[in-house]
Amino acid sequence: MANVADSGSSVAKKQGAIKIAGQTVALFNDAHFKKVRESYKIDDNAIVKSGSDCTGKEEFDFAWLAPSGGKGGDLMGFTKVFGKDRKTSRTGGFIIKEMKGDDHKSMIDFHEEYCKHIAAGDSFISAFFFHFHHEERNQNFIVMNNCMPGRGMEDMYDLKGGTADDKTQRLKGKKIVEVHKRCWSPMNCGLNITPERTDYLQGKRHAKTVKFHVTKQNREIIVKTIKKDTDFLKSCNLMDYSLLVGVKRDPDLFCKGVTETQPFIGECKDAGPEAYYIGIVDFLQGWNCKKDMAHYIKLCAPKPLSTVKPSIYGTRFYHHFKAHFVGDAGFLAKTSFYEPSTKTAADGTSANQVNVETR
Repeated sequence: MANVADSGSSVAKKQGAIKIAGQTVALFNDAHFKKVRESYKIDDNAIVKSGSDCTGKEEFDFAWLAPSGGKGGDLMGFTKVFGKDRKTSRTGGFIIKEMKGDDHKSMIDFHEEYCKHIAAGDSFISAFFFHFHHEERNQNFIVMNNCMPGRGMEDMYDLKGGTADDKTQRLKGKKIVEVHKRCWSPMNCGLNITPERTDYLQGKRHAKTVKFHVTKQNREIIVKTIKKDTDFLKSCNLMDYSLLVGVKRDPDLFCKGVTETQPFIGECKDAGPEAYYIGIVDFLQGWNCKKDMAHYIKLCAPKPLSTVKPSIYGTRFYHHFKAHFVGDAGFLAKTSFYEPSTKTAADGTSANQVNVETR
């Protein structure tokens, strides 16, 4: 099998091929990614082609890919799990995302260190299970875990540690639409400011200062894990990553997270029971000449800047969340939550309630 050169100077080493969503794809460095799959107990054939005989399985069709909405417009799609009647479905546990440019190069350059870090466990960094080249589409992709599982996520944040780029994505069940103000927009003169733009700005202000109320024991786990992850990312010269934080408040919709410690469950004095889901995403941006230039261009932008060197970014990221996760929530003596792959609901899938002692 011929090697495929990435967008940078590295050459991607392929190790065999596999079927994902029914299509044969060429794998990059899979001896290492297989260790990640083993640590998460993910089968090599975990994602099947969407079809009538796949009820209860993680299904995907490459036709479901769509621009993610990020700055690069990379394609992204979620797996689905269909009910018995195949008329209903829910979001599955995997995300298939296009990898190009610096992201693909970083994954090639740091695949061994990354896989070792993730396979060791106790990490919030998104787990990549496959890194592959789709020959027919001539595109590179990764398969990663969905760190915001199940239904009922009331609040969701995309946070870079108290910077102007922090965003509220959902608040009290309402989706916050991103409405950017471009240099040519009449909004610069106070004209045509829509309610959506106002909500977006208020959400950004809220995201910079929001505090998360967890139990003291869970705060210790969260802070320790963020420290471990940021130390690793600094060692790889990576920056510009985000902490995704999702909050559920309906115990009937609490479900298992992507790590053994998640969700982080407690009872907040003002909000009642809460379950927190956490993941570090978009972590493949290295510091390069483009980022160096962007840093100086943004010197007049609102502070603190998100475009700073990895050593500064990681340290600030850690200290921000050390202060913003507050260990003042009470314990729920016992709760139950469902496995998202087997929830009984309108989707027709079967029940599998799990009783869990809250950590």
